[in-house]
Order: sequence, then C-alpha cells, then structure tokens
Amino acid sequence: MASSRASFRRAIEQWLTRRPRRTGDGVVGQDFRSAQFGSRAGGHEALQCWVYRRDGHGLEMLFAFYENFTAYDLICKVLAAGHSVRPGDGASIQFNADRCVRAVGRQTWALTHHRRVTAGETISKARLLHTVAAVATVDAKLGDLRRPAAWPLQLGRTSDPASLVDRLFRIFDALRLPEGQ
Repeated sequence: MASSRASFRRAIEQWLTRRPRRTGDGVVGQDFRSAQFGSRAGGHEALQCWVYRRDGHGLEMLFAFYENFTAYDLICKVLAAGHSVRPGDGASIQFNADRCVRAVGRQTWALTHHRRVTAGETISKARLLHTVAAVATVDAKLGDLRRPAAWPLQLGRTSDPASLVDRLFRIFDALRLPEGQ
C-alpha cells in the first residue's frame, strides 16, 4: 500500500514538473503559493501549493501534498483568485492517502473519495453525492454516483492527471461556502 501512495504522489509531481500545465478546463500555473490550511481549532504548517485556475472563473484551487496521516496526503481548497486561505473559509478537502489512493493497473493509480467532507461542519453524504452528480463529468470508469455502492468514488487516475485536477476543482468549487460562513 505504501508503494501505491508514493507512486501516486510521484506520478502527479512528475506531471507537474513542467508548468504551466493546461487541462481541459484551466491551467496549473508556473508559480507556487504558500498557504496554511486548517480550521479555527487548529491548522497545518504552511505549504507550498500548486495553483490551478479554471478558465473564465474568478476562482482558483490550491493543492499540495503534505504529511498528515501519511507523507502522501493531498489537500485542496477552492477560493477567490489571489486571496489567502483563512480558517473557516470554505471546504479544505483532504485525501488521506492510506484510504484514498489505490493501484488500478501496473503503472496507474487512482484517487478516490469516501464521501466525508468538512467545511466548518460536516457536509452530509447526501449533499456531497448530489453535488458530485450535478457537477462532475460522469463516465463509465467512475460508476453511477447515485448508488451508495459506487463509493468510494474514483475521482481520477494518474494516467490522466489533467482530468483529475479539473474534476477536483468542479466538485469542490460546488461545495465552497459563501464568504464569512
């Protein structure tokens, strides 16, 4: 399992060595941005994050690997372009690699999600399921999102990292809370 987590991280970092990196919906920019994630009750150390901007939006997604439960965990946050991360400012989505990364082929790893998200308070599985079904591009590889058996949801694969990044943005932008909540 540890090798799957490390391989997933290596594959994404390898893809991001050349930037800017175009995706179907946006671009991962050239520069990193420092951000500190966490809640009002506690936070993580500052991280150097990749910055993804979706075309035609005033929003961006910061994402980085960090050491939380494992050295391969991934964290993402969608916020207004150019703004700093503030505690309680929308959902920080963390993917604990020991639960969210798995091998799906000899040289391909998938990122999955188990339906638990918090944004100041826990977002219900029903709300997450509805949001994902409404905004994510559903294809045969990902399964029927309306069925609880379809979870954990496969968000994407290292064989197509551009689509994975686009899908993360679409899903978690839809979960973002209005400013001040």
